[in-house]
Amino acid sequence: MNASSQKTLVPILIAFAAGVVGTSVVMSQRHAAPMSTEAKPDAAKEDAAASPTNIVTLAPEAQKNAGIRVEAVTIHRVADAVDAPATVEADPSRVAEVTPPASGTVKRLLVSTGSRVQAGQPLAVVDSYEVAQARAAVRDAHLAVLQAQSGVATAVSQRAQAETRVQGAQAFLLRQRKLAAAGGFSQPPLLTASSAVAAAKSDRDQAQAALDEKTKAWQRAGKLYKVAVISTADFELAESEYRQAQARTEAAQQQVTIAQQALDREQRISRGNMLSNQAVQSAEADLASARSDVRTAESQVRAAETAFRVATDREEGLRSDLRALAGSDQVAAGGGFTLMAPIGGIVTDIAVTTGQSVERSTRLLGIGNTSAVVVQANVPELDAAVIRAGLPVRVTVPAYPGRVFTGVVRTVGSSLDEKTRTLPVRCMVDNPDGRLKPEMFATASLATTRLAPAMTIPASAVDEDGDADFAYIQTHDGFERRPIAIGIHTGDRVTVTSGLKPGDMVVTAGTFVLRSELKKDELKGDDD
Repeated sequence: MNASSQKTLVPILIAFAAGVVGTSVVMSQRHAAPMSTEAKPDAAKEDAAASPTNIVTLAPEAQKNAGIRVEAVTIHRVADAVDAPATVEADPSRVAEVTPPASGTVKRLLVSTGSRVQAGQPLAVVDSYEVAQARAAVRDAHLAVLQAQSGVATAVSQRAQAETRVQGAQAFLLRQRKLAAAGGFSQPPLLTASSAVAAAKSDRDQAQAALDEKTKAWQRAGKLYKVAVISTADFELAESEYRQAQARTEAAQQQVTIAQQALDREQRISRGNMLSNQAVQSAEADLASARSDVRTAESQVRAAETAFRVATDREEGLRSDLRALAGSDQVAAGGGFTLMAPIGGIVTDIAVTTGQSVERSTRLLGIGNTSAVVVQANVPELDAAVIRAGLPVRVTVPAYPGRVFTGVVRTVGSSLDEKTRTLPVRCMVDNPDGRLKPEMFATASLATTRLAPAMTIPASAVDEDGDADFAYIQTHDGFERRPIAIGIHTGDRVTVTSGLKPGDMVVTAGTFVLRSELKKDELKGDDD
C-alpha cells in the first residue's frame, strides 16, 4: 500500500471507529436510560434549536478573566442502571405515635393537623390525678427529708454537749486527784464551779436570744406563707432554723443544769469536809457517766444520719417516678403535665379532642418526619444479582415531571416475590420539601455493580436551573447553552444520557459567568 492510499484510509478508519463508539454509546444508553428524568431530545432538533438566544459570545480576554475552561466529552465505563417500578413509603424510624404517660383529661391541644413541630416542642396539656398524687407524695417526702435533717442537727448537737461534759469531767477528776494528793480541798474548785455555772448561764442566755429571733422569723414566715408571699422551701428553711435554735437552747439549759450540779457538789464538799477519796470516786463516776452519754449520742447521730439517707433516697425515687409519669420537669400545679414532641416533623392527625378522658394506651396524635422517605423498588429477577446496599438511586414520580429525588439503597431483599418474580429493594430517599407522599407510585433507577460505557462530564459542567440541567458547549459562534439529561454521579463526574455527543467541548469552569451573560442578553431582548 502506497503513502497516498494510507492517507486516504486514515480518515475512513477514524470515521469507522467513531461509528463503532457511537453505536457503543447508544447501546449503553439504552440500559442506562432509566437514570434519566427527561425525554431524549433529537440531535437534529437540538442543532435546530441553537439560536442567538442561547449562545454567549465572549472575547478571548473576557474568557480568560472569567476563568473559563473546557473539556471534551468522553466515554468511560461506569455503573449501569436498572429501572424498576416502586412505591413511596413512610420511614418507620421517622414516625411517632404519641400516647400519654399517665391517664387524665386533655386540657388543651397546642398543635393542629399539618403543624410542623420540632423535637421537644409542647403538643398538649393533660390534667392527671395520677400525677397529682405523685406530686403530693414528693412534697411529703421532701418534708420528711427536712425533718430528718433537723434530727441529724439535734443529734450532732447532743453529741457535742456530751463530749464537752466528758472534757469537764476529766478536768474535774484531775483536779480532785491533785487536791487529794495535797491532803485537802481548797476554795478554787468552788470558784471554778461557780465560774462554770456563770459561763453556762451566759451560753444559755445567748442561745435563748437566738431562739427568740428564730421564733419570730418562723412565725413571720408562716404568715407570709399563708398568703403565698414566700415559697414552701423558704418557709421550711425558717422552720428548720427555728428547730435547730430550739435544740441549742435546750442543750445550753442542760449544760447549766450540769454546771449547777457540779457547783452544788463542790459546795457540799466544802461544807461537809468530805474525804478526798470520796471526791475522787464521785469525779470518776461523773466521767464514766459522761462517756456513756457520748456513746449514746454517737448512736443517735448514726441513727439520724441513716434516717436522713433513707428519706433522701425515697424523695429521689418519688421524683423519678413523677418524671416518668409526666415527663422531665414538665409538671404544672395541680397535677397537669405537658406532652412534648418525641421527634421533629409534621402532625399527621389528631385523634382526641379537648376535654376527652385518656388512658396510657390512648393514641393522641401522630407525627411524621418526611424529610426522607423509603422507596421500595421491585427489581426484575435478571437484575437481582447486580444490586447492592449502599449504591445510589434516583427516583421520579409522575406528579413532578423532570424532578429527580436522590437516595441510596438501604436493604436488598433475601428472596423473590413468588408471583411477580421481582426482588424487593428498600431505598432511603431525600425528600427535603416533602413532595414525596406515602403510597405514591414511582420509578426507581438503581445503580448496579455492572459496568457499561457511557458519556461523562465533570459535575462542575452541569448548570442546574430549577428541575432542568444544562451544559455550555464551545462552538464556532461562542458557547451554546444546551439542555442535557444526566444519569449516575460517579465521584466528581456525572454520566450524560442525552443532549451531548462524544467530542463536544463542554465548559467545566466559568459556567456562572456564561449564565449571567445569557441572562443579560435575555433582558436586552425583552427591552427591545
